[in-house]
Amino acid sequence: MKKKNPSQASASTIILEFMIFGHIRKFCKRSFLYRNYRKPNMSYEIDIPDKIQRIIDKKLDKHLKERLYKKLFKLEFAPHSYAKPLRHPLSGIWEIYFEKRWRVLFEIHESEKIIVIVGFKHKNEMS
Repeated sequence: MKKKNPSQASASTIILEFMIFGHIRKFCKRSFLYRNYRKPNMSYEIDIPDKIQRIIDKKLDKHLKERLYKKLFKLEFAPHSYAKPLRHPLSGIWEIYFEKRWRVLFEIHESEKIIVIVGFKHKNEMS
């Protein structure tokens, strides 16, 4: 992961670039709406709100964050095949487990083709 020179980016945003699956991915750390060079077979974007991004930054180190982002990138292709839907009263929310310890909760907005991360917690924190 390399950071761009702060003089090239605005003061409120820092652009991060990742080389994953052979393609450069660009992230806007402040809003973290996943913006990428869209390929024809990619159908979803991943949106991580600022609140969830702060939790991820606080609880995960650099290497775990990279692995988490790789796992989230898989959701772009087929989110229904990698995740499990939750039942009533949380219907409409999906979950994936990361590193057998972390639980990522998200909603899939089919009309806009966006996946919104709504929760990220350690399995011991879940009630």
